[in-house]
Amino acid sequence: MASRIKHAFKPNRYGTNQYQSFSKPKKSFGSYLFGGSKKPYGYKTPGHGTSFGTNFAGGVGQWKPKKQGVSKKMLGLGVGAGFLGGAALGVAGTMASYSVYHKYQEFKRQMHMMNPAYQGYNQNYYQNNYQQNECQFGCPMNAHCEWGFCECNSGTSRRFGQCQADWNTYAASTPNYAPRTSSFDPFKSCASTPTCAAMDMNLVCNTDLTMPGQAGKCECRMDMRWNAAEGECQFYMDVDCSAITYDTAASPGVLSAAERAQTAMAGQSLVDTSALGRTESMQESLQNSLISQMAGHASSEGDLQEAFCRDVDAYSMDIEPTVR
Repeated sequence: MASRIKHAFKPNRYGTNQYQSFSKPKKSFGSYLFGGSKKPYGYKTPGHGTSFGTNFAGGVGQWKPKKQGVSKKMLGLGVGAGFLGGAALGVAGTMASYSVYHKYQEFKRQMHMMNPAYQGYNQNYYQNNYQQNECQFGCPMNAHCEWGFCECNSGTSRRFGQCQADWNTYAASTPNYAPRTSSFDPFKSCASTPTCAAMDMNLVCNTDLTMPGQAGKCECRMDMRWNAAEGECQFYMDVDCSAITYDTAASPGVLSAAERAQTAMAGQSLVDTSALGRTESMQESLQNSLISQMAGHASSEGDLQEAFCRDVDAYSMDIEPTVR
């Protein structure tokens, strides 16, 4: 495993070092203490402190908004499919979202292994972009690649899929600059990706949609969709967890996987990648994971979906939009 993790830190073929550009979060995240019991929970806690989302006894590990004005849970138990990304998450939330993305990719891989007709998995993308930590067509200035998506470099901030060090200066020096409205259309004709990336760093030119000789069309990267409300491409997690809640009893198959996961974690320590100013690798995220223990054991797609929903619930504590 160590050699595979080391490989993920190398610059990609575009010369970009994926880990050179994240600023360290101002506050620690991913691990918390519950009330007077001081029981630890959170995704940096082995087993998440909840037996991998299968035991929330006494309310330990159940999501409650930490920020005033935040009332919407963004992922995990009881939550439907939706966007999971963007500038509103902040550095800590963005780092956590990539740990979720690793589990999402493993979920899709296992769904494909169980049912080859499953449409959510693209093996070519999985092997040549995601696993290689490379972005197709690269990323524009002020941005770098994180597991197939472009993110802003440290020292810049993100708005409308673009990265600038000083947005006031940029707005003043850019003719006709104005915030995007929900009616903005990014799906324009294109001949190459730079045309699309000028609008959003995660827009690429798909030339396979049209007849030979005709222009292509801009589209969001794999696993992203256009968020009209935010005016940018964002990671869209299309797994519906709304039917599984904190009160739903875990299935026998998921409980068995939780036992295997607890055994696998015994005696292991977790790397705090946020202290290093980087996202987790796939291997690091799956080390403390329920979904990885389902491989070869899931008896149904429903079991896989339940395992994923329980596995990512711990991240809901940290993936909350910034109150504006």
